Amino acid sequence: MTELITPTSALASPPQRAPAPLRDPQSTGEIITAAVRTLRAHLGVIVAVSLPLCAVNLVVREVGNTLAFGLAGDAAALDLGAIAAMAPKLLAALGFFLTSFWLNEVLAGAVCIVAVDSFQRRAPTVSSTLRRLLDRAVPLLLTATVFVVAGSVLVVLAIGLPIVAGGAIALASNSDPTLLIIGGVVLGLVLGLVAFVVLTLRYSLYAPIVVTEHGGPFAFLRRSQALTAGRGLPFVDTPRFRFSVLLLIALAITSVLQGLFVGPRIIAALLTGWRLGDALPGLSSLPLWFAVPFGLVEVVTNAIVVPLAALLTAFFVLDLRVRYEPDTVDAIDVA
Repeated sequence: MTELITPTSALASPPQRAPAPLRDPQSTGEIITAAVRTLRAHLGVIVAVSLPLCAVNLVVREVGNTLAFGLAGDAAALDLGAIAAMAPKLLAALGFFLTSFWLNEVLAGAVCIVAVDSFQRRAPTVSSTLRRLLDRAVPLLLTATVFVVAGSVLVVLAIGLPIVAGGAIALASNSDPTLLIIGGVVLGLVLGLVAFVVLTLRYSLYAPIVVTEHGGPFAFLRRSQALTAGRGLPFVDTPRFRFSVLLLIALAITSVLQGLFVGPRIIAALLTGWRLGDALPGLSSLPLWFAVPFGLVEVVTNAIVVPLAALLTAFFVLDLRVRYEPDTVDAIDVA
């Protein structure tokens, strides 16, 4: 009889099946790790998709910022003719800022598609990502528009109502309106900030939902609210608290990045006669020898760093599906 001999090394360390990525509930730190790992693994695809969007977005932002700073100067000068001409300029500035927001959402949708491919253990390609992004672009932009327009109206109402109420009370009581208006402004700003935070934590998960599910803008926003429901968990374990941590991390990275680009702009502007009392110098106001290479560096850097925020959101939504809807995990795919 032949005796089966098992090597001692095999007994000491039996083969282990590699864990499936994100198939189990992930901690916040593990979601960050997964996002960074995916960014590194698929950097070529992500940069190839992000680069043109970031380039166009830089131009759009620069034009919008130039218009906005010009409006601020006109209002400060109290020039009646300039103030009368502010309405079309204001609409144009808002249009450029909305276009910049749309471009960011399209970029987020593309990155979410890459995240889903990584989740499904597929190798994303530029062509497949763009093809599926084109298929989901309309519902993504519609949802983004509903979110930003409805959110802006609610935030403006939260800010404006206390101010109007303070002025009305002052008029009705024939008292000095100064304190009431100041109190209304402070209360309005606080309420506006609270409204902005609540809306962001409840409804801003729509990008990865749009690329993985079917429906309309309001259905996607309701889906975001449902995924972030508290479910009776302790506060620090709720989806909204965990999402706020991820948002703060993404905001910190973006703020540091943008801060790095402000310094060189100011230095170049000072060398070319810019005054500290002027608006922050845009690339169009700087010499070509600085604006062109600096703009290229900013575009490339944004194409690498900005997608990280979208990856964090995408993997967070995937984790919520794994954690609270395990029966639907196998069906997660780009819609």
